Amino acid sequence: MEHPGADVRFGHDLSLVQDDQGVDLALLRANLAMTVEERLRELEERVRFVESLRRVER
Repeated sequence: MEHPGADVRFGHDLSLVQDDQGVDLALLRANLAMTVEERLRELEERVRFVESLRRVER
């Protein structure tokens, strides 16, 4: 998402895209994707745990 006043410069490939503060946007996207994947794995583990508790209750 672009914020007001963003000065985005495009390099020859996406790894070179930076915002006006020099932040590597591709790196930020990769970090966000990793965080989302980690969170999804944690939630999947919790679901498996709860399902195992339900099986034990029966």
